[in-house]
Amino acid sequence: MRDGGCRCGSAWCGCPAIALGRGSSDSDELLAPYRLQAPLSPAAAAKQAGTIIDPQHIRACYDQVSAGKDLVIVEGAGGLMVPLRGGYLMADLVRQLNVPLLVVARPVLEPSTTRC
Repeated sequence: MRDGGCRCGSAWCGCPAIALGRGSSDSDELLAPYRLQAPLSPAAAAKQAGTIIDPQHIRACYDQVSAGKDLVIVEGAGGLMVPLRGGYLMADLVRQLNVPLLVVARPVLEPSTTRC
């Protein structure tokens, strides 16, 4: 999601929209623990930024955000097979968080990068 009004300064961050959409007062750091500038896969953007994505940190943030709430919607980045770190994929994070999954995709066969 692109939202230039984010307090974290990232052009690609959706923190305000996420918080506003569910009436949350959670901090941007909890809602989006990794806000990377480059529009690349999380692993590539993190490498470019000199950041290491820690799935345990994401889990800890999720646990804090979801505490006492009836519903938390988790938005991924790039698809289930996108690497977050090394061989750890977005699908692995979904499994680790143990959340229900809804895949939203366009009904096309070619890669999304061919239709900008």
